[in-house]
Amino acid sequence: MSFNIALSGIRAASQDLEVTGNNIANASTNGFKGSRTEFGDVYTSSVGSSGTLAVGSGVRVQNIAQQFGEGNISFTDNLLDLAISGTGFFVTSTNGEQGFTRSGTFGVDEEGFVVNNTNGRLQGFGVDANGTLTNLISDIEVSSDNLQPQTTQQVRTV
Repeated sequence: MSFNIALSGIRAASQDLEVTGNNIANASTNGFKGSRTEFGDVYTSSVGSSGTLAVGSGVRVQNIAQQFGEGNISFTDNLLDLAISGTGFFVTSTNGEQGFTRSGTFGVDEEGFVVNNTNGRLQGFGVDANGTLTNLISDIEVSSDNLQPQTTQQVRTV
């Protein structure tokens, strides 16, 4: 029995090292948030016992929890790089499949849609012809059409 208890500790410690290794390997990845290993005790009881638990039978990993605290926000030369202040995700769509990411590295594809590095289109609330926000989520598109010129309406000199 004590050998199994020791093995459970080794297995749990091994998983904890895997989580730590993943955190270190991805430390400089855009939008990456670290994980934390959560442990739990293992108890045994025999059938027909009076309901009391034995001293303990080891440990196991209960959960690997994502940590979504705000990271460092740094400035880049890309005008479409975005950051999330606080918790939350960017919503993307790839071939109609919705995805979520914390990485705000975006650009514009050949069709004018704002996309991430896996060609997922950034989603956002659309606007109607009057410029009013709608409740419909759609792909965000940057129009490159020539805009009609407008005459200057007001000029002031100081």
